[in-house]
Amino acid sequence: MPESLRWLPTLLELAWLLPLASFVLILFFGPVMGKGGRWAAWLATAAIMCSFLLSIVAAALWLSEHPLPHQSAPHTADKELGTATHGDSPHGDFPSASAPAKAEAHSAAPALYVERYILAQFDQLRLCVAYYIDALTVAMFCMVTLVASCIHVYSMGYMHEELEEVTDRQVQTAAGLPLRRRGRYCRFFQYLSLFCFSMLGLVLAGNLATVFAFWELVGICSYLLIGFYFERSSASLAANKAFIVNRVGDFGMLVGLMAAWSGFGTLALGD
Repeated sequence: MPESLRWLPTLLELAWLLPLASFVLILFFGPVMGKGGRWAAWLATAAIMCSFLLSIVAAALWLSEHPLPHQSAPHTADKELGTATHGDSPHGDFPSASAPAKAEAHSAAPALYVERYILAQFDQLRLCVAYYIDALTVAMFCMVTLVASCIHVYSMGYMHEELEEVTDRQVQTAAGLPLRRRGRYCRFFQYLSLFCFSMLGLVLAGNLATVFAFWELVGICSYLLIGFYFERSSASLAANKAFIVNRVGDFGMLVGLMAAWSGFGTLALGD
């Protein structure tokens, strides 16, 4: 690993774990974080914004070691190659000879594969917490944390009615009156933090088994968020529909995992 990228896995790991820390704190202390759990939103928003800043720093480190190719790079390579081999052709036109130079100019930067913890090992199958970091990983970290930060800021206002006792006129009690319940402001940001942790874990996963685990966690968070107003039949039905569709996808993904293990003998993306 180049010296300039030594801190890259740590930066992305911190960006990934910050939403998890927010989730745990809100889970245990959300109801006491101000009136109606107001400060839970600030905690969750600060966590994902810090993740975004760490992702930007990680992207800067990656680009310092693997800068984007300039538009003139292929033409420069063609010119140098043509000058070096001009004696081989009376016309100085080398389309076939310039292809390797163009490919080298646009070759992908090598990925980083980092193993943190070995969870279990069964003969040749190793299950471990590992990171697979390439240009796509860094770019997706920046995009996911940026969009999630915007969603958090928007949700602070959108969910404001959950700070107080809620009268849900779309749900009626047995007496025919609108449902009155406690606000669930901090619970929403608790779910949102767990969702961000799951998404970033999906991006950072270094093996297909971990990808499947975070895929499942994303599905659980989707179920919780879609069915947030579970008293309403429309929300409950939509959450159940999402849950069932995800289970169908899970079956296909399990088949794919078994095929990958059978064909490659490994689930590690680094292999």
